[in-house]
Amino acid sequence: MKTIFFEITLIITSLLFVVSAWGACPDGKSEIQLITPSGRVKFMCVPDAALPGLDNAADHSDGTIVPTGCPCWDEADIEYLLKNYLLDGCTKGDPAQCYYGKDMLSLEISWVSNYCRNFITEYAWEKLDSEQYKACEVLISPFYD
Repeated sequence: MKTIFFEITLIITSLLFVVSAWGACPDGKSEIQLITPSGRVKFMCVPDAALPGLDNAADHSDGTIVPTGCPCWDEADIEYLLKNYLLDGCTKGDPAQCYYGKDMLSLEISWVSNYCRNFITEYAWEKLDSEQYKACEVLISPFYD
């Protein structure tokens, strides 16, 4: 009886430790919530030393801190495209194009013409800045032929 009680206690203690490790940021970092322009909520671990600067920025804005990212697609969009067979590969160049099937475009980005386009969601963005272009390009670069 004592052995069963000890084993159950050990299992419960282990589960509590594992569950707490899943949701916590490492020491020296704190979790913050970001709301993207599309309304998606993301959580991020940032160094504790950065929190005063983020608080100051939030005090002088509408309260929403939005990181620079690709305005036409994000990691979740790429996962959706892959899961639904809408991303078979990408060609590097200008424009860089991602495709599926025989010649169907799913994503496109151009540095020269300064735009990105998501053909699946029918969302396009003009006048990409360099950070936005880099963010878009990084997301599709693993799929270059």
